[in-house]
Amino acid sequence: MADKISNMSDETLNDEEKAIVLTCGVPAKFHTTVVVIMQTGQLNDYQHCITSLANEEVHQNKNNNQQQDSSNEKAFTAGHCGNNQGCG
Repeated sequence: MADKISNMSDETLNDEEKAIVLTCGVPAKFHTTVVVIMQTGQLNDYQHCITSLANEEVHQNKNNNQQQDSSNEKAFTAGHCGNNQGCG
């Protein structure tokens, strides 16, 4: 989801608008993270939103040693973790 939004033209949406689109479209399991982003005043920082949601996804996936189904797919990390693409 983050990749699709990132690929939008910068002229179409600014970073704050991208962050709002991203955070409005997340599954319920990410709502606490979205609230934290909003309450810390980081909603205008798109990269911060992506990083926070990706970190939460990695955290949740490590805690859930279950098979991923289509409703619980990796929406933010897309198979890699962090900027250096290493996981724990």
